[in-house]
Amino acid sequence: MTQKGFILVLAFTCLSAAAAAAAPKVAVLDAVLPEKMDINVAIGVTEKISEELVGSGRFTVLDRTTVGQSLKEIEFQMSGMVSDEQIKRAGEQLNSRLGAAYVVVSRVSVVGETYFVTAKMIDIKTGEITAQASAEQEGKIAVTLKIAQAVGKKLAGGVREPEQAVKTELAEEKPKPEKAPAQGEPERAVTRKLLPRSRILVSYLVPVLGGEAMDILASYIGTSTLSTVGLHIDWKQFVARGVYASMLVTLTNTTVEWYNTSTLTYVTDPYLTTLDLQGGVGWAFPLGKALQGSVGLQGGLLSFTLGDFWLLSVMDELSWCATLELGLDWFLFKSLALGTRLSYTVSQFPDGGIFVSGDGSPIGFGYLGISLGVGWAY
Repeated sequence: MTQKGFILVLAFTCLSAAAAAAAPKVAVLDAVLPEKMDINVAIGVTEKISEELVGSGRFTVLDRTTVGQSLKEIEFQMSGMVSDEQIKRAGEQLNSRLGAAYVVVSRVSVVGETYFVTAKMIDIKTGEITAQASAEQEGKIAVTLKIAQAVGKKLAGGVREPEQAVKTELAEEKPKPEKAPAQGEPERAVTRKLLPRSRILVSYLVPVLGGEAMDILASYIGTSTLSTVGLHIDWKQFVARGVYASMLVTLTNTTVEWYNTSTLTYVTDPYLTTLDLQGGVGWAFPLGKALQGSVGLQGGLLSFTLGDFWLLSVMDELSWCATLELGLDWFLFKSLALGTRLSYTVSQFPDGGIFVSGDGSPIGFGYLGISLGVGWAY
């Protein structure tokens, strides 16, 4: 190495040493934690803040173990409730023994599933806060490390900015939810877990009957006045993001008004009772913070019974049925659900059944139903 090169290396080394010596020393105290929180959280938060301060190149951060040993002489606990007087005593001790110019105190708080980390850097000689930062994020306890890293970065820069500056930075790093609450969450709600949400409803059904079989009934009795009421239990259970399995039990009763030629009066009699059990699948989608729409297909068995009538005696049939449904659910409070449902159910009378067409072939019928229900969401 030439003499000139040696001088340059020596000069660079001296300048580096001078810069390191000029960097103020900082003692980072263990974070103050809520009761019953794992003490290891304090260590992790402290290390993350220290890491950012070191990485900035602006400070010399004192070793945590060295700081702890120095504070033992004044019986100062590295973690716990830290008062202004305690911080002052700790700062004086660290300044006299280790040459610390600043002390950093931090605190971890939790509200529900949201974690907060706040920290401030205090000038030991003047007692002034030279830098302060805070941040928050929802999630598991491990997010405190990410929050502490962001807070440490702000402290290292010495920027006195509102909390929102740190929150914005964190928002960009905030992980996406692992899975939509197929049982909805609170979007979060109710677009949280909220949407989509499983629920079970008990509903009042007011269908309008239609189909060729109903037309035949009307022609038998000389009237088109057919009215049906029903009750059903409708259960939706989410099995994947937006996809649900469903089960439906429906009971309907159709009455008919006919003219009794003997008494010359109109008579209303129970005439047709149906009981169907169906299962199916569908897809649900949010329509607002507490509204959930759905569309689905179901299939199953239908049992129908013709009651006593002046023209026909009691008869029973068992057939298949299929339903197309459109639904709208409204979630209130934590677990109350209101719902409305538009459905169209079709069925086929079997060969040799109660109703047949003119050529002897089986005929089908369908009914359009509108229901209003109340139930439990989860």
